[in-house]
Amino acid sequence: MDQSSRSPTAFILHGVHWFSDSSDSLPAGFRLAILWNVIGIIVCGGLGGVTAWAFVASLGLNGTPGAIAAALIGMVVAVALWAGVTSLLRMLGWIR
Repeated sequence: MDQSSRSPTAFILHGVHWFSDSSDSLPAGFRLAILWNVIGIIVCGGLGGVTAWAFVASLGLNGTPGAIAAALIGMVVAVALWAGVTSLLRMLGWIR
């Protein structure tokens, strides 16, 4: 029995060589696309979180109601930013 059949993590990661020059399983363009997506998710999520925190703080909400409101508002703002920026970049022809 090989190692990948014993460990779910090894099975998931088996064959994906992110930083290996030999036997690359992912093309460089695909890795770059993943990197830009991760950066975009972090930026949009961060801006959504800061916006939600500022809005909830301005309303004077705290505790559980404030946390729930901030989570919902933050997710809506982050998704709106992601969709808006993605649409803009597609319109400009920077991404397909």
